Amino acid sequence: MFCWQNTILSDLLLVVVPLLVSDDEKILVVCINYLTKLVAHLSQEELMDQLPTFLPALFDAFSNQSPDVRKSVVFCLVDIYIMLGKAFVPYLEGLSSTQLRLVTIYANRISQARSGTAIDSANQ
Repeated sequence: MFCWQNTILSDLLLVVVPLLVSDDEKILVVCINYLTKLVAHLSQEELMDQLPTFLPALFDAFSNQSPDVRKSVVFCLVDIYIMLGKAFVPYLEGLSSTQLRLVTIYANRISQARSGTAIDSANQ
């Protein structure tokens, strides 16, 4: 069965992803926040399929000098981590140990606040 919503989400990703390499921090923050909203509407399978299209640019933005850009990246990665659980861990290998620790701490805190279960134990 054809689902027009999935097609629209994929088309929106095609628009947003190229903007993730912008040098303008305001554009980056808006695009990353929009990406966060988009991925929340994807199924786990669709999200896994789309990760390679935007994750490298998201990781690059994590090293941006702007704290607002980095904060947006953290919350986007945290939402993805909460959605995918342990299946997302191999994709996080591109992060530094400090970045990985930050994403993991926030993911566990937010997951625990939402469901009462830390991500480490929720998605095993």
